[in-house]
Amino acid sequence: NYSRVLGIDVSKKQLACALFPHTSEGAFALENTVAGAAALLEYLPTSKPAVVALEASGGCERLIVSHLREAGITVLILQPASGHAFAKLRGRKAKYDRLDAQLIAEFAARFGEAREPRPAAWDKLAELLTYDEQVAEDAARIRTCLASLHDPEIRERATARLKGLAAEKTALLKRLRALVAELPELAARVKLLATRPGIGFLNAVDLAARMPAGFVSPRRRHSMDTASQPAQLVMVSSIEINEL
Repeated sequence: NYSRVLGIDVSKKQLACALFPHTSEGAFALENTVAGAAALLEYLPTSKPAVVALEASGGCERLIVSHLREAGITVLILQPASGHAFAKLRGRKAKYDRLDAQLIAEFAARFGEAREPRPAAWDKLAELLTYDEQVAEDAARIRTCLASLHDPEIRERATARLKGLAAEKTALLKRLRALVAELPELAARVKLLATRPGIGFLNAVDLAARMPAGFVSPRRRHSMDTASQPAQLVMVSSIEINEL
């Protein structure tokens, strides 16, 4: 347990901060920029938290995490699923699917555990996975448009865009396979997960690199056989931690 924690609710533009135990002076907001990170580093010596905690936020947290760790500050990155379970236990609802800073700080104070930062290559992997999801969504939108397009010129343009996105996904898959091969720990996880029915390479990488055990990315869930999802989730969650 940690006696004093600064929690940060990270969004694309803002860092909402709060101390636990709560104090009126310990709640404030900064911009999620280099200047905001510098301001936070100036504040920390006066508040003296044992650690800083925040929730994984799809990459929005990378800037502040890198600045804090470069300054020698211990940073706990919480999995959203665990934090939301704690919020329910406390009878509170997280706004916009994010925990607020006070909940993050309290959860970290009671249950947080410091771990060695993952290699930078893991962050790169998460970035590539996010981009791959965005490319897939763009392709899906174009396919939907094509179903109702009749103008030959517009159809030709849309088809050309779709072919370009398909080539982009092929190139991304090649980069992802190469990056996973460079990370033995991750490669072992992916190999194990990929043995489960219905879990292909991308699902396996997503689960192994970014998700807590037993959780399937909503964006990838649609690509799995709906009828077999419950069984697949049981299989994934039954994998022992020491296997991973």
